[in-house]
Amino acid sequence: MKADIRVNGSTKLIGVIGNPIKHTVSPQLHNTLSSNLNHNFIYIPMLVNEGDVGAAVKGLRALNFTGFNITVPYKNEVIKHIDEISEEARLIGAVNTVKNDGGVLKGYNTDAAGFAASFKEQLGMGFEGKRVAILGAGGTARAIAVKIAMEKAAK
Repeated sequence: MKADIRVNGSTKLIGVIGNPIKHTVSPQLHNTLSSNLNHNFIYIPMLVNEGDVGAAVKGLRALNFTGFNITVPYKNEVIKHIDEISEEARLIGAVNTVKNDGGVLKGYNTDAAGFAASFKEQLGMGFEGKRVAILGAGGTARAIAVKIAMEKAAK
């Protein structure tokens, strides 16, 4: 039998918290990328029950997780349990990514950045000076609206 040496004492821990969590494909995506790029990370899905977000964040800090993602329904609630948030995340009112920077938990919202990068790649232009209509009213629509405003859309 061949020993599985993918996880060892140097493995960095990352993951995602949320409820429900069984549906997420993030572990497959991140662990596949980590393995193919020869990075020593393991990405773990973690079910966090209602009322336990603070305890979960405290535990992730104590376990020295390199970082973690947040999915429904905790993107707003996690803000009060971390140390700093980016200006964009503050304006959006939601954090979906936390980086552990030497014990300081820093929150970001990457939803809109991904959209904006894809938009620019596909259409070859950004939002500056443009009139933009957004169809939707959820958290991602709010994130995109903030990003478009920060990129100086005309309207």
